[in-house]
Amino acid sequence: MKVLIAEDDPVSRTVLRRVLERLGHEVEITCDGAEALERLTAPDAARLAIMDWMMPELDGLDVCRRVKNLGSMNPVYVIVLTARREKEDLLQAFEAGADDFISKPFDQDELAARLQVGQRIIEQQSLLSSLIDSIPDLIYFSDGSGRCLGCNRAFARYVGRNRTEIVGSRPPDFFDRARAEEYRELRERIERDEAPSRYSKWVTYPDGESRLMDCVTTPFHGPHEEMIGWIEVSRDITERHRIDREHRRLAAVVEQAAEAIMITDLDGNIQYVNPAFQQLTGYATEDAVGCTPNILKSGTHEDAYYRKIWTALEKGEIWNGRFTNRGKNGHFFEAESVIFPIRNREGEITNYASIMKDVTQELHLEAQLRQAQKMNAVGQLAGGVAHDFNNLLMVIRNSAQFALEGKESPEEVEEDLTAVIDAAKQAATLTRQLLAFSRKQVLSPRQLDLNEVVLGLENMLQRVIPENIRIRYNVAEDPCLCRVDHGQIEQVIVNMAVNARDAMPGGGTLIIETRHAQLSRQDAEEFIEWEEECTGRYVLLMISDSGVGMDRDTMHHIFEPFFTTKGVGKGTGLGLSTAYGIIKQHGGHISVYSEPGSGTTFKVYLPEVREKTETAGRQEQSGDLPGGGETILIAEDEPAVLHLATRMLRLLGYEVLEARSGEEALEVLDRYKGHVDLLFADVVMPGMDGTELAGKVSERYPDIRVLFASGYSEFHVKDQGMIHDENDLIQKPFVLADLAHKIRKVLGAPDSG
Repeated sequence: MKVLIAEDDPVSRTVLRRVLERLGHEVEITCDGAEALERLTAPDAARLAIMDWMMPELDGLDVCRRVKNLGSMNPVYVIVLTARREKEDLLQAFEAGADDFISKPFDQDELAARLQVGQRIIEQQSLLSSLIDSIPDLIYFSDGSGRCLGCNRAFARYVGRNRTEIVGSRPPDFFDRARAEEYRELRERIERDEAPSRYSKWVTYPDGESRLMDCVTTPFHGPHEEMIGWIEVSRDITERHRIDREHRRLAAVVEQAAEAIMITDLDGNIQYVNPAFQQLTGYATEDAVGCTPNILKSGTHEDAYYRKIWTALEKGEIWNGRFTNRGKNGHFFEAESVIFPIRNREGEITNYASIMKDVTQELHLEAQLRQAQKMNAVGQLAGGVAHDFNNLLMVIRNSAQFALEGKESPEEVEEDLTAVIDAAKQAATLTRQLLAFSRKQVLSPRQLDLNEVVLGLENMLQRVIPENIRIRYNVAEDPCLCRVDHGQIEQVIVNMAVNARDAMPGGGTLIIETRHAQLSRQDAEEFIEWEEECTGRYVLLMISDSGVGMDRDTMHHIFEPFFTTKGVGKGTGLGLSTAYGIIKQHGGHISVYSEPGSGTTFKVYLPEVREKTETAGRQEQSGDLPGGGETILIAEDEPAVLHLATRMLRLLGYEVLEARSGEEALEVLDRYKGHVDLLFADVVMPGMDGTELAGKVSERYPDIRVLFASGYSEFHVKDQGMIHDENDLIQKPFVLADLAHKIRKVLGAPDSG
């Protein structure tokens, strides 16, 4: 350690020097008080000084006093050396700031011991000073009068002055007027309250940088509990303030978001839900937190659906999809969801978050638009259908007229009646196609041969495809069996055919093909969404056109709802999105390939059914049909239908009572003395309709069973609330075999045939 000896006596200087060098110290010597002050205030000054009281220029106490008043964070440890021994002299030395006092003549061992004590104190002070200097917070010490006793390097940087300029002076000496006034008010508040004070303030550094500081000012007290000064510690919280502000902004976004947001831990326990979640689901925060998302399960999805989600999340992937959820009050809603992992700075997954958007109304509107799109297609068919019906009616009317005139041979009469039956069958088939195509309800899937579906649409497609477009059919030789909804698959084919038509405004060729297909992993690039379950055997429907084609960007959007390349008023943008949705619902896949100017090919893959379910055909001869001797009351407002139905029932062996309205049917029941087993009523009649009649009959005669007849589809009748069970309905036009089996089923009797 460097030690300064300030002594004008040469003998004492020599002894002191020997003692210090023996102890391993670096020694500086001066015999002048002014020179001693200059050396002790230099940048690399000694930290320990042995100073004679009496010296020329400045005595030792003056030097000690001036050095101590500098208030350095690294103070000099001063040992005063003098021949004086009085108590008053000792007190005077300590009042001047001396740290120790040795009387002459001194004992060398005592001096060495006192030097060691001083060295330890200096080392401790140096350690403390280094610690304070290493703290990034601004630290400032002041005595009771406001004079700076010390500060750390960070505070000196903030002030923009050297610490030797700051220590020993007051704020007005190193601050501008505004900041100096702040410190004056702070000192007055500390003196008044003598309690810690905490506040935040923006400070500006000399380079113009502004930082937000969290300041704590604490008074410190002397031995008699009197306040002798205060210390201020200011911490830079600018970054924390920015992060807090960003967090508050993000929290406000989450809290005010229209989408429902839920955060869970890694085990799926809910930790947070936002107000939109509460509004959508009905679960308040206290209801949801601590539970799992299972509270929203509706029973609509298989367990495998949820396992697939967890598998994706545990891999760190993002899952997108749709849920049918159930709220707290039991209401169901459709939600488009994005579920994703939340990671910390190290990349570890800490939570999962879910964002749900209620799309119930959108799906409802989409269904309405899809229905409108269907009806638009039906409207396009109207002209052609009217033409077909008129042709069929002409055959029926003229063939029946020829048979009635009695001028033909029996063979010719049979030929005419056969023509009538065939035309009626064609009319019934066309009617069923239109009803199935236009209805809203989801049809039940059943096993079908895709070849027959395609060929069965031939006449319908001729109505919507203009003559300048040639249609070619190329169906597989073997049956292409699949389990599908007949009406919806027809809709897919018609929608895609219409789309192909619009792509060939100048005419061209439309090719519809079916074949068997085997999908493997290598086929993945064909599909936008590929899953392992895609592999397997399929029946393939291909629809190709020679039209204008598409670029790759258009191909990536064609299955999106409302996307269309057609002009305003020329398309809803729902045709292909509807087809896509129907195919996916059937567990199938759809892909497209196109090049600008080279046409487009759509491929539809439907899961193949390997074994055909055989259905025994029914005989239409009356002798092979079930019948009975029960009594049936038939209520039908159309005379021709009433007459025909009566003939059919009597042919089956039933006793028949007739009524041309609901009111008349009640009168017949009241007059009839026997027992009526079945009411066979048309659903739609003027006045009292079939359902109202059935209700009144059930009240008066609860043992009479009811069978309805209607020209509407069973789904339309159910949707309008006319009936509740399609088993109680037979659709017009019906044939004798259908009526025979339906009546026996309603009456619950075994077949007699």
